[in-house]
Amino acid sequence: MVELMMEADPDNPKLGVMYPSPLLNLPKFDLVDGFIPDYLHMALEGVAKQFANYHLDKLDDVSVKKLNKKMLSISVPQQVSRYTRKISQRKHWKAREWENFTLYYSPVIFFPLLSRDEYEHWLLFVESLYILLLDKINVKDLDKADEMLHRFNLEIIRLYDVRMMTYNVHQLLHVCRSVLHWGPVWSNSTFCFESANHYVLKSIKCAKGASEQVMRYVHMNHKILVLEEKIYKTAKDDVVRYCTDILTCRLQCVNESEDILYFTPLSDENIISNYFRDDSNQSKYLKIVKNNCLYESYLLNKKRSNNSFAILDNGLYVRLVAFAICSNDNDITYVNIVQTETFSENYKYFLKIKKVNENILTIPTNVIKKVCVNINVDGNYIIPVPNLLHY
Repeated sequence: MVELMMEADPDNPKLGVMYPSPLLNLPKFDLVDGFIPDYLHMALEGVAKQFANYHLDKLDDVSVKKLNKKMLSISVPQQVSRYTRKISQRKHWKAREWENFTLYYSPVIFFPLLSRDEYEHWLLFVESLYILLLDKINVKDLDKADEMLHRFNLEIIRLYDVRMMTYNVHQLLHVCRSVLHWGPVWSNSTFCFESANHYVLKSIKCAKGASEQVMRYVHMNHKILVLEEKIYKTAKDDVVRYCTDILTCRLQCVNESEDILYFTPLSDENIISNYFRDDSNQSKYLKIVKNNCLYESYLLNKKRSNNSFAILDNGLYVRLVAFAICSNDNDITYVNIVQTETFSENYKYFLKIKKVNENILTIPTNVIKKVCVNINVDGNYIIPVPNLLHY
């Protein structure tokens, strides 16, 4: 790289290198591996958007209306951050919406639209992206993702035009090496900066003196962090509890047990008699928050959200019925077992639901691992979220 920089100039670039970088002067800085591909702009706003638009732009108005209806019929867990929007509104989609579309909705949406080769090619990108978003990635899976992304690049010329081989597509060849050195793509993406921009914009209350308002907002928040760091360490417990109490959101009908927050008590006698044995030693609830993730009973039957499917520590999929705190302080969850089968060999995390058993079983609540996305469009499908992070 350094040799190419020394040989190149803007009129005569060498393999894309135009001139020496000032970063050469930084001691111990790696000019190659020191730069990280940005997941948000490269994969979501880049490759995912590029290929999705390539296929969706070909559709007529009737087909687009059908897809709009399908998208709006999908109910998603709170963990994915955003509800689905129409395909026709995709030019307004945020990066998180492109991520949700790629990982969860596109295997169903694209299945009847793409040729077999195009569909299998797309799934190479989808599964590799899923692997790179896991909270823990082993070397074997990382090698698999790297192989799939190389195959994805290799097949583009055969299936598409050379113009589809964009800079973002080429960057996919290097992203697994970056993950090996710097961690999963969520750990160093620009999502946090985009989120911060949202709060900065909210600090502007009027058109006059906008820059001063932003500076005052940043300065005040910095001072708050300094005060927390200096005062909380020496403050009395009563002061800390008071400050924590006034800054905490208020929730009604809340119970807490072993770091699990329970709310919305189950009080409908008809539901209790139909679904559960009469046990006066239990307090039953319809919602919990565990590891900052919301889980809900399927009995709530919401139209736009669905937090009722989960995967357990042992890899078993379940539908959540109710959550209970027993008199002996044990936390249990009533569930239906979900039987699954493989949907595609090229996307092993996306499964088809064969059957949801109606028999209600009980499991320890602490074995619930992650919430799952359930897509009931042209079939019934389930996929666990790759991580429980909000970014």
